[in-house]
Amino acid sequence: MSFSIFIGFALILSAYLLGSIPTGYLAGRILKGIDIREHGSGSTGATNVLRTVGKGAAVGVLLVDMLKGMMAIALIKVTYNYVGSDVLPLGWKEWLVMIGAYWQYWVIVNLSGSTFQGGNPQP
Repeated sequence: MSFSIFIGFALILSAYLLGSIPTGYLAGRILKGIDIREHGSGSTGATNVLRTVGKGAAVGVLLVDMLKGMMAIALIKVTYNYVGSDVLPLGWKEWLVMIGAYWQYWVIVNLSGSTFQGGNPQP
């Protein structure tokens, strides 16, 4: 049982950290050298990237954000196949990725003056 709790915690942490990678912030910083949170709506989401950086960057952010969600879900499904489905209640994985997308750990830890907010996750 304790191994199952450890696996569940590791999955929760992994899903959150994947969701919290600030792709919109990185696109703005790498492509235009700007902090996307200081432009447009102040969000790090694909819509604000579209408005401030451009179509190509916004499509890239949207695709990478979708891939992050799919990776977290795939990680949990693979774990379920090997460990069993009692590790994490069904339905949690989607919420954990969205929580990570909204409250981005990487922005909080690495950037001063962060508002602890990323994009607006879409279910």
